[in-house]
Amino acid sequence: MGSGFQKIPPKYSNIKTYSDIAFTNNISFYKINPNKEVQNHMSKQFTYSPKGVCSRKISFELDDGKVKNVHFDGGCNGNTKGIAALAEGMSAEELISRLRGTDCRGRGTSCPDQFALALEQALNEDK
Repeated sequence: MGSGFQKIPPKYSNIKTYSDIAFTNNISFYKINPNKEVQNHMSKQFTYSPKGVCSRKISFELDDGKVKNVHFDGGCNGNTKGIAALAEGMSAEELISRLRGTDCRGRGTSCPDQFALALEQALNEDK
């Protein structure tokens, strides 16, 4: 086996079911606790129609509070691609605190500000 795991010693050869699986590394043995529920983390996709900016649509996914797969339709191409790349993997809460209130050309809002609004709406929807 790879990744620093060793072969399970013979005294554990009676392991037959998923809840009996034992993992080992160079330090100690770990047994999966059958009482713990395994959660299936699925990301949820959101689409937002921004107002007062050049971008026409913002789409993204939230996976356990982390932002993934951000895409802006329209807007300043380089800037929106940059925002999308920087946002990847960040927490929605952190992004909101950083982007909220950003102004573009005296509009009172911007693509980053609209993205923050979209994230706030998604978090409220997800509760």
